[in-house]
Amino acid sequence: MSLVHPDHDVDLCPVRNDLPQDIIGLESKALSPPCPEYLSYQYQPLPREDCIRLLWLFPGEDDKVLSCRLLSVPLGEAPPYEALSYVWGDPTNTAEIICGQKKLSVTINLRDALRRFRLKKDYRVLWADAICIHQQNITERKQQIQLMGMIYWKADRVLVWLGQNIERDKSINPGDAFAWIREYNRIFHEKEKVFGDAHKVPPITSDDLAQLTESEVDRWEAVSALLSNPWFGRVWVMQEVGLAADALFFCGDAEIEAIELLEFFLSLLGSGQALYDHFSLNLSQVNIWTEYWTITRPEYMSIAEKSPDLSFVQILADARHLNATDPRDYIFAFLGHPTAMQFPPGQEARAGMDYGSIMSLKIGLLIQPDYTKSVQEVYTEFAVKILETTNSIYLLSYIIHFEKSIEENIPSWVPRWNLPGVYQNSLGTHPEERYYDASRGSCSRSPTFVESNKLNGLSGLQLNALFVDRIEWTYEFSAHDWAYFAFLEYDLGEGSTIYRNPIEDIWSQLSHHTVLTSDEEKNSLMAFGLTMTAGWLGDKPAEDEPEKFFRNFYAYRLRKSWKSGPRLPTSSLSHFIQAARGGDPHRFEVDVRTYTKSRTFFRTQTGLIGLGPQPTKKGDVCFILLGANTPFVLRPTSLASHYRILGEVYVHGIMRGESMAAEYSNKVEDIILC
Repeated sequence: MSLVHPDHDVDLCPVRNDLPQDIIGLESKALSPPCPEYLSYQYQPLPREDCIRLLWLFPGEDDKVLSCRLLSVPLGEAPPYEALSYVWGDPTNTAEIICGQKKLSVTINLRDALRRFRLKKDYRVLWADAICIHQQNITERKQQIQLMGMIYWKADRVLVWLGQNIERDKSINPGDAFAWIREYNRIFHEKEKVFGDAHKVPPITSDDLAQLTESEVDRWEAVSALLSNPWFGRVWVMQEVGLAADALFFCGDAEIEAIELLEFFLSLLGSGQALYDHFSLNLSQVNIWTEYWTITRPEYMSIAEKSPDLSFVQILADARHLNATDPRDYIFAFLGHPTAMQFPPGQEARAGMDYGSIMSLKIGLLIQPDYTKSVQEVYTEFAVKILETTNSIYLLSYIIHFEKSIEENIPSWVPRWNLPGVYQNSLGTHPEERYYDASRGSCSRSPTFVESNKLNGLSGLQLNALFVDRIEWTYEFSAHDWAYFAFLEYDLGEGSTIYRNPIEDIWSQLSHHTVLTSDEEKNSLMAFGLTMTAGWLGDKPAEDEPEKFFRNFYAYRLRKSWKSGPRLPTSSLSHFIQAARGGDPHRFEVDVRTYTKSRTFFRTQTGLIGLGPQPTKKGDVCFILLGANTPFVLRPTSLASHYRILGEVYVHGIMRGESMAAEYSNKVEDIILC
């Protein structure tokens, strides 16, 4: 087809991998620096809804002016291209490049990326969202977002740009960090051969961390600094790598393959958990990448080892602690995943499906990326859609609140996906992996939404529920407490008054003593220990091996007391040593840190103990919502039977449906969450 005027987008480019002849003549004209008389680039509408713009980047040397040309092409007929994945950077810190003999403003980070990927003697065909999408055109943005998944999936390769250097410490050579990642992979593979299976490789303990040499610590600090790059924390870039056929990461002149990073991350999530905790390694993207690869790239399934039972809501939960400029993007950024589509019943997205075939079906999305709607509208609309399409209340297990978010002008039962900084392991969101069954298999009623002037315009969600008890006393685990559960010493600053051994502090307040003297106290202590780990022993229910769990718990208490205090009475030492014999203190250390993070310990009026959401306080109430796997903490309002929901909760002694005995069935009541 003919090309339009050179000052405009090309209508439709020829489907071939050589630069259109009309463009070649423009190349030499476009290699001079932008000057005042250059006009600003003006985007022209895309000719069809299935079209995208591709960027022909002209060759050049070093820091010579960047010159390119945009061409429009139907995505299904696009020539081979590479897609960029990067963080835009400061929108006020920009530079000008030449695009079709016009000047176009881009952020400094994108300019640096284009310089890094520009070839010296040949053009390169790229796709970069900030240039290839008219960002000021909301209608076009909405349409292009729906193509975004296919844009990255069809790309020959995704080029990930992390910047010119490691931002947190520019003295670190990115190549050294990449080299250590490769070396650690080699070491781990050797261990795999010795033990026969990656899952059998012994976990790294705090004792191992204490024995790291200075050079090893420096290597891990370099990796930590690398992973603190803003790219690893942005919502949009997750699907960009998750859908890639091939991806390369670049930082300055250094590079590493995505598959090498994935292997590194997965080994840390297995036997290396102590390492990523200790060095604060950002591994937030791993679950999201594997959620994508499992369903869109079958060739990666053996590496990712993800369950074929996929959930779009779980992807949003995994991404919750990432960062987005626009809160609506915590949903919109993941609409390229197949689980975001409304498949007919029985034909849901599953592992190993061909992504291209899925997208060609033109199946509707659970929610449209409509930027004209407010955050409240988008989040509420999505929650209602999930509750109605699943006809269950499992969505409520994804609710996390801060104190201030409870009172926001969004119904409390609508999950907030924009809570970066929240790290909390959910209790009831993976029924196939959990043993919780607090409502003992009871079915929830179909979600009923209530509108009332009394709710200040908020929608109410009516449910059947069983009252458990009212909370009387709480102990919130701060960020420092989470660190204090560890055996290693952490420098948390001067003036901290937080107790350095939270386990003993809570137990002393619960029982007024710490010495085991009777079977009754052993049962109380066992209940306390199980509550602190939400009933888990590694990846298994602790009730399956209660004696092993108890030995681990006592081994932890003995070692932690020796490390951090308070000193145990001499008369009790022999008893502690006996009870801890054969126990693994490190196993309990990992479990207690996992489940207390962003939670609050509590005791109810009748003496039940549990782990609740962080905002839990005296006066809140525990309910079992029929159809849910776990109980929930609710906050009463001024209206009878109306509550704000804070989140799910572990309450020792009722997690297996003990409260749902026949004599309690007549106590089920209707409540409204608002």
